[in-house]
Amino acid sequence: MPEATRTVTKKEASTCQLETAIKLFLEDRDLISAYTLCCAADGILEGIYKNKRDEILQSQRDQSTPLEDFRFSWGEELEIRIKPEHQKEVFRLLNAPQNFFKHADRDPESTHQFPDRQLTGLRTATTVINYSLVFRETTPAMRLFLTLYAILEPGLFATGKLLPDASTVMRDLETMSKGFPREVLTAAGYAALRRTSPGLFRSSGYSP
Repeated sequence: MPEATRTVTKKEASTCQLETAIKLFLEDRDLISAYTLCCAADGILEGIYKNKRDEILQSQRDQSTPLEDFRFSWGEELEIRIKPEHQKEVFRLLNAPQNFFKHADRDPESTHQFPDRQLTGLRTATTVINYSLVFRETTPAMRLFLTLYAILEPGLFATGKLLPDASTVMRDLETMSKGFPREVLTAAGYAALRRTSPGLFRSSGYSP
């Protein structure tokens, strides 16, 4: 008897991967898997962006987006801002953890120094921003993560450069969060994730 199959879209796949990575990050558990899931989701998003680039950019023009706020994918931003002679080395360094976790054909005995929480948090944040660019929306789990991460890393994001739907929440949380240690804020974020994204906690797996 053939097994039942499920039709999955690229959007659903990237959503599942990214939200699961967020859950693992907030649990501070298995950050190698969280990072790998983010890379897989971002690979989908960058591919969609390349295929729909003209449509995505035209949508920003139609909305009269100021030039300084015009957004490209993170991959394209790097290509624009890094000199051509340095691009190969920069991308090699950025892709080093992802490649190490995926391949062992050339270096089966090698090791890798992985700044797990720092790099996984940053990679998750950039993937959420890419998701919002490609699909013009984010899920509650993504908005919650980006808001919390901006509070945990206050020097990382420029004022006004968060996702529009995260900025208002961030202002309220910043006021309440002053003086609380990272562990307390992360635990609060995890509790909020349980409330806003119950599908991530079902024993049967992810359910959109």
